[in-house]
Amino acid sequence: MPFSKLFDNIQANPNFIFIRLTNEGEFCVAINPVTYIRESYEELQKVVWPKWPQTLRLTVVVLIVSIIVGAYIAGIDSLFTKATSIFIKGR
Repeated sequence: MPFSKLFDNIQANPNFIFIRLTNEGEFCVAINPVTYIRESYEELQKVVWPKWPQTLRLTVVVLIVSIIVGAYIAGIDSLFTKATSIFIKGR
């Protein structure tokens, strides 16, 4: 495909700074920083932030689940370590 045909479907858009072809033949698009900040701010206005009691409750749940999973992984690791040491000493 000729190089000029690659850009036939690209239309001018003020939200993008440039569109170019990389060495691998893929498109690389850079977004205008002002547009990015404006759109990010607009999206943050749509966020429903949790209240403090819900945040605290969910934080406690995450801590408890993390401790349980960590203990489980430590237990499995301990079992594999003992099994490996028995297997190696047995030979």
